[in-house]
Amino acid sequence: MRLTLISFCALLALCSCGTKDSTNEAESTATLTTKVFKLVDKGTKSFPLDFESSVDRPRFRLDEIEGKEYFSFSNPSTKSINIYDYEKGEQINKLKLANEGPNAINLLFTLDFVIHSLDSVFIKGYQDYYLINNKAEVLKKLYNPKEQVYRTDAIPVYLTQATSYRNGKLIGPLKYSLINKGKGNSYFWGTIDLNTAQGSFDLLNAETFIPNYGDMKTFIENSSKKLDPLRVNFAGDYTDLVTSTGISDSIYFIKSGKLVKTAYLSSPDIEITDYKTYLSLNRMEQLKNGVQTISEPIQPPHFAGLYQSPNKKFVYRILINKTKGRYVETLQTETPQVEEALILVYNTQSGETSSIDLPVEELSLRANRNSNVFASNAGLHILTKEQASENRVDFRVFGVED
Repeated sequence: MRLTLISFCALLALCSCGTKDSTNEAESTATLTTKVFKLVDKGTKSFPLDFESSVDRPRFRLDEIEGKEYFSFSNPSTKSINIYDYEKGEQINKLKLANEGPNAINLLFTLDFVIHSLDSVFIKGYQDYYLINNKAEVLKKLYNPKEQVYRTDAIPVYLTQATSYRNGKLIGPLKYSLINKGKGNSYFWGTIDLNTAQGSFDLLNAETFIPNYGDMKTFIENSSKKLDPLRVNFAGDYTDLVTSTGISDSIYFIKSGKLVKTAYLSSPDIEITDYKTYLSLNRMEQLKNGVQTISEPIQPPHFAGLYQSPNKKFVYRILINKTKGRYVETLQTETPQVEEALILVYNTQSGETSSIDLPVEELSLRANRNSNVFASNAGLHILTKEQASENRVDFRVFGVED
């Protein structure tokens, strides 16, 4: 394992040469201290599984409720959500969603959810939002289209780790941002009123945290290919948000839509790819039953995940340094498989940074999206590639040495 601490000399070099993200007006916090801290492998954290639960297409998350951490994940194939006491590693509830009757929830392919409290959970359905209690009873169907036909503008706000509920509104990342050929808008955050279905979709302008956004949008619109949208990651919530893109060497701290701080969090030994190269290697292709993302097997260095501990002390990034091709029979093509990766961590209190190489052959890592990962106060958890037992789910934990 390799420990990387950015030196004062490297900082001087960055200041003299500038970085790709130097266009921001907010205070830069790429200042460093002389104290060294280590990011280490803390071993395995496991949670039990019942006879029907699996980790097929899961959505892992960690919520801190009234000072206590809860781990949870969805299981689309069984339409259920498992909730655990994180510290004890014990299941405390299983929400089994109904297919019929007054508590029926209409899903499509995924089961995205937000835990507001242990007795208040929001579900993203096919075209509606639902509020359920701790018995999986539907308390309210929250966003019902006037016409019962498919609408592309249904469910405009995604339910992610960063989505929250305040004053009758869900506030979170938007479904349509930086889409091809001028579709969508230049905002990445919005709200939806769950009583009136009225939305506000102009809370976080892309130019706030994406340098060269205008040039990037022009490049996408003028491309002969249907390019996959730029990956944008969020952690925290709208009032106290951390964000970045897959090609930025900095992270951005945003409070209520305003940029307040920029911090360098990358490896000085690895050159992150530029947007033209990155976007050109990931495109969308129309298939019979929908749209498929096609990524070239060899991907240049980029980031594939941003996470923050519930106590907001540490911000983690996954840097994909090298990929190789892996043939997928169902797609009849090669897809990128992670060959080298590392985690970088930023201490929000001291400005210190550190990194550790990952044993990628042992972890379930993806080249672009990583829903197999979540952060607790103990560290970053990554799903192991080979699960030791069908009766539990195992994660490797990487955190700051005590």
